[in-house]
Amino acid sequence: MRLGVTRSTRAALGATAIATALALTSCAAGESSTGGSSQGGAKGNATLTFLTFETPNLTAKYWDDAIARASAAVPGVTVKKLVAPSADRVGYAKQLAASGQLPDIMIGVSPNGFAQAGQLAAWSDAELADFVSPHANPIGGKVYQLPYNSQPTPLV
Repeated sequence: MRLGVTRSTRAALGATAIATALALTSCAAGESSTGGSSQGGAKGNATLTFLTFETPNLTAKYWDDAIARASAAVPGVTVKKLVAPSADRVGYAKQLAASGQLPDIMIGVSPNGFAQAGQLAAWSDAELADFVSPHANPIGGKVYQLPYNSQPTPLV
């Protein structure tokens, strides 16, 4: 499972809040300079856009429940779900980025290209400490996604 978070999101909310919000899917965050939709309100509220996908196993209900758990864990954060319209999630993310709408959080999207363009921030060693192979698949020596063995499993 791959996940990225935009630069503005990390700046607005801090890595700890993002990690808490995303713990529900066992994924990690990077950042983008495109601005996404994470805008802090006057009272510290923020809205994050989350690009995901749906399958028979990872249904709309699965993602909606995960988003609800994250929202409850991080007061003041609203997560807006975007569903990729096809299996080409990378192409869709590129289309969104080209229009200035790169999502704050992306799951199942390769960071390749986005990282080199400076649209994602790397995970720190401290944030990756709990993973078996924390430095898998680096780009330029930095890790922009969690190791592949971090696939979420729907609760039964």
